This record gives sequence, structure tokens and C-alpha cells, in this order.
Amino acid sequence: MKLTTFLRFTLALAAFCTWTHAQDRFRIAEIYPYDKAVPGQIMTMQVEGLNDGSEIVMLDDKDFKLLVSQDGATQEAKIRAIHQMRTSRPRADNGANGNVEPGEMRLYESINFVVPGGVHPGEVELLLSYKGHSGKPISLRIVDKPLPPTIGVMSLIGMGSNFGSTSGTKNSNNDQGLRLERGSTSELLVSPLVDPDDPNSAVLIRFKQGDSSFDASTRVRHESFKVLESANRFATSPARDFLK
Repeated sequence: MKLTTFLRFTLALAAFCTWTHAQDRFRIAEIYPYDKAVPGQIMTMQVEGLNDGSEIVMLDDKDFKLLVSQDGATQEAKIRAIHQMRTSRPRADNGANGNVEPGEMRLYESINFVVPGGVHPGEVELLLSYKGHSGKPISLRIVDKPLPPTIGVMSLIGMGSNFGSTSGTKNSNNDQGLRLERGSTSELLVSPLVDPDDPNSAVLIRFKQGDSSFDASTRVRHESFKVLESANRFATSPARDFLK
């Protein structure tokens, strides 16, 4: 009887340790570009710990599940794109000497997801799972009005001189550096975007010059990961949503 009880305790402890290890495998480091959103927006979560950085691994969005909970109700959020990025965050000791220094480079998986409808202003809880293993939940605040977006130009990550880099991010209140050709179709990285499958959502662009204003038609496009090759050189274009 005592042996059976001991075995049950051992199995329970092993199951608990396995669950704890799975939960500690990855964590949501940040919700980008803000920790506030409105229903229907495409937000980005940066997840750390899914890859040790030894090689580039393309993760399948079908292996992920994102649950959004509020007031006891839970919905599954739609995941639209996943890509890897390396970035550094400020060191924890920054500010002690008045200088801000970047921390070490870390590898993150950027997961674009749609804030589901039906949530109301206030806190919601996001719970991400990968291949059945769940990480620790993180909070997102739902607000009444969307915050100003960030705007960047399309870019390629290239190897070799045949592919130029045109990356850059512009705040919505400062358009210096953006060059658009009249009468042509342009592509911009806008964050956050809106779910193109939501008939009640849209992105509006208005050009103002002097006393005149012009409205441009827009649409959100999705592009899957792809590799471009040219003369023994290559560039990669990550999976993403952008404005056309």
C-alpha cells in the first residue's frame, strides 16, 4: 500500500516537472507595437525560447494555438504569420550611469495574430501554446480607439550586393524619408494593421497638399515566406502582412 502511494507520488511529481519544463521553454517577451489594441487589429507577439538560435527553423503556424480570455469567456485568436527576428533589448542595469546600452542579441519568433471580436475595453489574458505545451499567460489591454501606427518601407534580408536593403520605420507623425511615386502602387509595412477578413475594418490613407486632399484606396495583403535567388546570391522575405 505504501509502495503504491509512493509510485503515485513519483508519477505525479514527474508529470509536474515535465509540465513546468514545457512552460519554461518559451515566453512572450513583448506585444508589439503596443500593449494596447482594439478588436480586429493584427498585433505581433515576440516569443523567446522556441529556438536556440543554432539554425534557421521555419515554424508551422498550425503548431501554435492562442487563446484570449476575458470575464470567463475564451476565444481562439487567428494566427496570420510567423517569422524569426534578432533584436537586442536594453540591459537591466541601464540608467544607473545615465547611459543606455543595448543588451545581447536574442532570437525571437514574431507571431502576428488578430485580436478577436467580442472583447470589450479592459484587460484580456493571452495564453500561447506550441505543440500542446503552454507558456505563461500575458495581459493585453483592449481600448476604445486604436493608437497611431508605425510605418516602414518594405525590405529584404539579403546576402550579396545584388539585393539592396530599404528597411526603415517611420512614426505616423513624421513622414520624412518616405518617397512615393505619383500614380504608382506602393507597399508599406504598417503596424498594427487590421484583419482583411473583417468587413467592418479598413485602413484609410489621405494625402494632403496645400488646401487639397486625396484619398487612396488600400488593401491588406499577406505574403508567405520566400527565398529570392540571383547570380549565386539570395535574399529572404519573411512571412508578413503589409499595406498595398
